Amino acid sequence: MKHRIEKNLLLRSIIWTAALGATVFAADWPHWRGPDRSGISAETNWNPKALSDSTKPLWTASVGTGFSAVSIAEGKAITMGNVDKTTDMVVCLDALTGQSLWTYRYEEPLTSNMYEGGPSATPTIHDKKVYTVSKSGKMLCLDLETGALIWRRQTDCKKPEWGFAGSPVILEEKAIYNIGSCGLALDKETGQILWQSGREESGYATAVPFTMDGKTQLALFSKEHLYSVDPADGRILWSYPWKTNWDVNASDPILKDDEALITSGYNHGATLLKISGSEVRSVWENKNLRSQLSGPVLINGYIYGIDENQLACLDWKSGQVRWTEKTVGKGSLTAAGDKLIVLSDKGRLIIAQATDEQFAVLSSAQILSGRCWTTPVLANGLIYARNAKGDLVCIDLRIAAAASALDSEPVITAAELGGRTVSQDWSCWQGPDRNNKSPETGLLKKWPPEGPALLWSAEDLGSGYSSASVANKKIYVTGLKNKRGVLSCLDWDGKLIWTADYGPEWTGSYPGVRSSPVIWDGAVYVVSGNGQIGCYSAETGKELWAADPFREFEGKMPQWGIAMSPVLVEGKLIFTVGSPKAAAVALDAKKGHIVWKSAGLDERPTYCTPAVFQWGGRTILAGMTQAHLFAVDARTGDLFWSYPMADYLSGRNRQIHPNTPVFWNGGLLFTSGYDMGAIKFSITSDGWTFQKEWTNAEFDCHHGGVVYQDGYVYGTTWKGNDDGLWACIDWKTGEMMYAQRWHNKGSILWADGLFYAYAEKAGAVGLIKADPKEFQAISEFLITQGKGEHWAHPVISGGRLFIRHGEVLMAYDIKS
Repeated sequence: MKHRIEKNLLLRSIIWTAALGATVFAADWPHWRGPDRSGISAETNWNPKALSDSTKPLWTASVGTGFSAVSIAEGKAITMGNVDKTTDMVVCLDALTGQSLWTYRYEEPLTSNMYEGGPSATPTIHDKKVYTVSKSGKMLCLDLETGALIWRRQTDCKKPEWGFAGSPVILEEKAIYNIGSCGLALDKETGQILWQSGREESGYATAVPFTMDGKTQLALFSKEHLYSVDPADGRILWSYPWKTNWDVNASDPILKDDEALITSGYNHGATLLKISGSEVRSVWENKNLRSQLSGPVLINGYIYGIDENQLACLDWKSGQVRWTEKTVGKGSLTAAGDKLIVLSDKGRLIIAQATDEQFAVLSSAQILSGRCWTTPVLANGLIYARNAKGDLVCIDLRIAAAASALDSEPVITAAELGGRTVSQDWSCWQGPDRNNKSPETGLLKKWPPEGPALLWSAEDLGSGYSSASVANKKIYVTGLKNKRGVLSCLDWDGKLIWTADYGPEWTGSYPGVRSSPVIWDGAVYVVSGNGQIGCYSAETGKELWAADPFREFEGKMPQWGIAMSPVLVEGKLIFTVGSPKAAAVALDAKKGHIVWKSAGLDERPTYCTPAVFQWGGRTILAGMTQAHLFAVDARTGDLFWSYPMADYLSGRNRQIHPNTPVFWNGGLLFTSGYDMGAIKFSITSDGWTFQKEWTNAEFDCHHGGVVYQDGYVYGTTWKGNDDGLWACIDWKTGEMMYAQRWHNKGSILWADGLFYAYAEKAGAVGLIKADPKEFQAISEFLITQGKGEHWAHPVISGGRLFIRHGEVLMAYDIKS
């Protein structure tokens, strides 16, 4: 298996090279503000209209607290962050997969100073080397391939109030920094000082090389002046005074022909300068553009930039405002050609046409949360963006031809990860992205008093609590009949196509089926309540293979049988055994033989279907046994870590853990009922280590599942079973936002901006407002068909809501 993965990764690397053509990395972004330091890319191999609310990152990584942007060169993505408030790290990731390649760490305080803190400068990649500077003035040169230190120098110049922020600039043999009164130049190979200005505080902008009158110069924004410096010896050629409150001159100057634009925040404004030799005069000056942090871009005679807390468009020649847009806040922007790439301060990525007529949005997606001040970067069809906390996301906007070439070898595909075939399928437990959320839109925002229209109901499917799965407009559902499990396939009108007997089913306490089928590549996979696994043709129901890893590895049966659903990952079917021989095993999904087994934890499995997510270039599977939370590498079965529940449950562990964990941007949440509560971890970018962030003893979801949405987690509490409440907690802090009564506890999913709730006692189905302040039912109706507990989770697919109750499956029309 290892050799296959290495071969596939090599093949993808070759395809990546071929797809980009002879100039493999022509669209790289090797340093701050891009290839020509204008903030504008010449790249065309990307789709500016591809973003939507269903956009998911290609990969995510945790890179430490800070505001350093990403630099891309030679297939590597490099940025900086601070961890443990004491250590800076330079992080190198595979630009395409997010896999960690190397990390260089050194001692450096966080120095938050009224904001999160962490590094402000962006690494510079040049000639197989990486150049960085810390807030305290530590200048490093590292080897691009290995991260090994080549040289290091600490400046003795006075540090500005918020630390050094200008990024290194490589010019001929020099590495140039905005350090000291008006700049510092080191030998790029040795770190020796070549020239140095005075040792007073600097500004926060990056030096900008430009050519005027045939001579290369450096525009250097100091704390009180814009200087033009001769890069050969640091001699000042001309200057223009520009005093800003708190000495914050942080936005890079823009130079065009014999003109220069400078802008600063704190209500200072902007000016366009006319330069003639050593004489400089202002053409216009006003407060129409007050860029405190993010530098503007110049496109076709218009300036686009952040004006305090809004995006603005100004005429270059006159400085007059053409339009403003407040939704961006104190965000940031870059551009590609005539397209603006904007990241709002709340994490919404927006692609807009660069026009002076209006803010013309082409597409957008919410990709991050928290404070987002760092400029987004486009390189080779991928956009890299981060927040202050250090959540880094990679968004794939490659055009179809390039993307299909890159994905021609199915090492990691959407189908393998989730069994998903079309965008509206719900082909596995918890839906297409296995997060209890549907990507569908155009659904009803309110139901009639009697509920949405019932399209059909299918009866006599067998008893049980499993949810239906849907693929290619066929519905697959399991049921208990005469002590045996029956898999049924229905057409889109609810008519039976075929059934398959998959053997003895659970007949112990609360008899009936538990696990939901998963459909992938023409096959349907089921797990019985006794632990047997079966694979059947999705078209005919013919058995393709069967296996019993639970007995093979001597798993110990939990009190209410096996309830986990099949987990299909990269062509492998993964099953939690919970025995001394294996905590989990993976079977080849095509043939049924064992691919890997993880180290045993010597305790029973519970009822939890593990979560599967990609993080730092790895595919991670996280689940629960009786007494441990665990995470393994889904490719190899290697155990990343296990965590004893006794650490936070304080003797409350009833060993009943049915809920799938929730992952979002480096955070992983586990929750269980019976007063056991919830615990959240943060995971390092390589997946190998974790840290407990918080616990909440009140958020103890029984088995209805929980949903992450826009910084909050929604679900129900246990509260003695009969009195379960519908609740919401803050993802970041674990604070309970509300816990309100609505019938009784139950299951929940999210679609098209609203929640769908299914109360397990009354059988009420509700359409719920997505609001962290209160639980508000917009509409509701009662399920009157079927019998027994309302424990099956709802499913949304193709504009339909599927509800299973006992032997009956119902389909409701919820399309607007």
